[in-house]
Amino acid sequence: MALSTLGSATADLRQHLRVILERFEARLEPRVLTSLAQPVCPAAVFDWENQLARDRRELGRDVIAWGYNRLEGGAPDARPAHVQLEGTQYRLVRAKTRQEVGTLFGPIARWRHLYRPADRHAPEPAFAPLAHVPGLVANTTPALAQATGRYLAEDGATQRTVQQRVRDTHGANMGTGRLRELAAGLSEAMSAACPALQVRRLVELLGQADQSRGSRKPVLSVGRDGITLRQHPVGFFEVASCATLAVFDRAGRRLGRVPGAGARTRPGPHERPVDAPGPGRVAGMDRSGPAAGVRDRRRG
Repeated sequence: MALSTLGSATADLRQHLRVILERFEARLEPRVLTSLAQPVCPAAVFDWENQLARDRRELGRDVIAWGYNRLEGGAPDARPAHVQLEGTQYRLVRAKTRQEVGTLFGPIARWRHLYRPADRHAPEPAFAPLAHVPGLVANTTPALAQATGRYLAEDGATQRTVQQRVRDTHGANMGTGRLRELAAGLSEAMSAACPALQVRRLVELLGQADQSRGSRKPVLSVGRDGITLRQHPVGFFEVASCATLAVFDRAGRRLGRVPGAGARTRPGPHERPVDAPGPGRVAGMDRSGPAAGVRDRRRG
């Protein structure tokens, strides 16, 4: 069964690649010949290179659209006509429903099978059983979601600049609501793994500082970082800040900085106080002063 399915997929892929490569060649050849026939100048070379980049993106978009649509399969007869989910009966919609998905190469049309409640008056929405398989976040593929998350995390990034960058780089239009949904989804997905990764990164930096050369002792500096936010429409300002741990080597160079949690008046119901021992903590905190051999940077 698996071998026959793989063989069918290979045959379909070869046929599809043959079609799109022929179309790509037919589009590319006259453009290259036309460019070679024109006088060479910066403007002509600029237009030619940008057009090649757009053609390459279009080629990748065709291939990835085929892959995502193949996940859904073709004939609806291969799927159960009725399913039950959380006590509600659903029926299969035989005609596929179009969904626009953003990818690194631009938007694609993904055709998916939907199940609607058998009772037309039921409040439950329709659902696609295979919607979670590709890991889409806000109708965005994992690759584009990662790229957009990096754009959001860069210094000076705003919603408008990120939207423009996604449009220019990936040919995808992303509204404000969708961008915020994507950011919230990425934050939720990363929050579980973030503490362990922060501890691992801090231990790596401490190891580098210990192996460094110089006349000083390695320093673990506790500080904070943040930004000032203006609250509209009232017009007052607030500071959004978080704790930071910076590691300096024996030569006094900062090797890196690890952000921590945001400021809170008291721990949440499932959180430990800052100085409470627990798994994943690097060391306890002594409020009376720095530990022996640790330099207090606040006092020089």
